[in-house]
Amino acid sequence: MPLPCCFQELQQQQEAGERLQDERIRSLALKRQDEYLRRSKMQKKLMQDAQEQQRKQEEGRSRKDTNFTALLRLARSSSSSSSSTGAEAEEEAYIPSSLSFGSLGLSPVQIRMLLRDVLRDNETIEELDLSRVSLTDDDGPGVCSSLALMKNLKKVSLEGNYLGYTTAVALRKCIEAGGDLLLESLRNNITLECLDISDNDITAEQHRRLSSLVAANHRCCESVRDREAIEKRLMAAEEANSKAREMEIEAFRLAVEGSESRAIAREADAFEDWRRRFVQEDEQHKQTVKALQQAYEDRKVMAQRRRAGKKKKKIRP
Repeated sequence: MPLPCCFQELQQQQEAGERLQDERIRSLALKRQDEYLRRSKMQKKLMQDAQEQQRKQEEGRSRKDTNFTALLRLARSSSSSSSSTGAEAEEEAYIPSSLSFGSLGLSPVQIRMLLRDVLRDNETIEELDLSRVSLTDDDGPGVCSSLALMKNLKKVSLEGNYLGYTTAVALRKCIEAGGDLLLESLRNNITLECLDISDNDITAEQHRRLSSLVAANHRCCESVRDREAIEKRLMAAEEANSKAREMEIEAFRLAVEGSESRAIAREADAFEDWRRRFVQEDEQHKQTVKALQQAYEDRKVMAQRRRAGKKKKKIRP
């Protein structure tokens, strides 16, 4: 019996040692991974700082270029002409609705500066050609952020540039911004039941969210219409019940009025009968009194005659 117990204890100790060893290995692997991520972030940050420093240096050199500074002044003057009126606007330079950078010989930094400092607030450009101007994937996000602020821009060409995944993500965000703005503007709309989004660059997710929004509005309006129909039926039933109750009350009122009028008529007839009887009785009483008075007078006359006859008899010898 003691041997199995010792064997179980040894097995448990061995398993505990293996678990401890596994935990140490995992902790070391996590530490190495954290250290690798930290170093990667530091390297990425250093690279970004170096690129930013290089961009600033290139921008500084570009600002010293007389031709480029003249182009910036010309573009700024043309941008400010949109706020002027009359002859002043005609004298100043203007930017056409279709603009191409391919033949200007500008560097990617100069193109980014021109878009960022001048053209992003322009309201006249509708087509912009940035083909074969040596834009890299590092320049893409800055260019896309400037393009996103151009209100009337409809077409952009980026053919022949060295763009990559970062620029593709930035472009996707710019393209999806319209759908996101549409969703944001319709977020508080509870009455829209039909929306035509054909011929628009809407993503599947935005299409799904728009469909769910319109469907929710449709369900809400359907529930409102159902409640209104139920309320109308209830109101019609209540109105019918009210009319029936009013008819019952009116019938009861007419019955009471008829009963009261008949009672009044009976009282009037009874009073008239009583008055006739009273008149008849009074007439009979008067006739009786008159007859009694006449009989009294007759008896009185007869008595006087009898007394007069007796006196005459006494007077005779």
